[in-house]
Amino acid sequence: MEQQDIHSLSKQELLDALAILSRGFNMYAQTLQKRNQDRSSWQARLGQQAHEKYQKGFWTVFGVLMVLFYMMVFREDGFFTGIFQSFIVCLVIVGLPALCFRIKTKYVADEVNRLLPKSQGWQRVLAVDNQKINQANTNLKRLGTAFNYPAKYLYYGYPSRLYDIVSVGRADDLKEALNALEDDLYHDKMISKADSIYESSHQAEINARAAKNWAIASTIFAASASYNSSRNND
Repeated sequence: MEQQDIHSLSKQELLDALAILSRGFNMYAQTLQKRNQDRSSWQARLGQQAHEKYQKGFWTVFGVLMVLFYMMVFREDGFFTGIFQSFIVCLVIVGLPALCFRIKTKYVADEVNRLLPKSQGWQRVLAVDNQKINQANTNLKRLGTAFNYPAKYLYYGYPSRLYDIVSVGRADDLKEALNALEDDLYHDKMISKADSIYESSHQAEINARAAKNWAIASTIFAASASYNSSRNND
């Protein structure tokens, strides 16, 4: 497929191009979200294992301490009697659970941080996620190059924002749309979260256009891969 200059497209062609770029970005952002979800899932799994390990050790130590506690406090020949018994009982009832909770929270967090980098299962999942992220990012950049689209506006949901600007008549070409976007970013102080999916108010329309014209993206991917392969052979 020949490179298209998005700056010279008609309004309808511009909307088609922005829809394709929007879909390409959302596919990339979804891979980032998937990695975050997988990380959270593995952290929860390892946290549960650490919790069970802590519970097992806690009850063992608790049993030993209770035997010693009984021997010191409640036996007639124990070390404490009277008011000291009441004080120690209150201290154990109130203080021990609070202390154990604080220790458990820190222990579980430390165990997760220690075990996660060592988990072969997580490392395999992470490798797959990173591969998908890199591929989606490469595809997005190929789309941008094929349309001669400014790389600065590939991310942060900007293609969808530009689509909204053009579709409601605020701009008729990319230059006008970019100026309108910069005005929006300045006046509204939009601070987009890195690589988050922007949900356009015209998302259904974007999806329909992207699906209709997605063969263009497939052609771009294939042509880019063929070109890179020929360069490597040379």
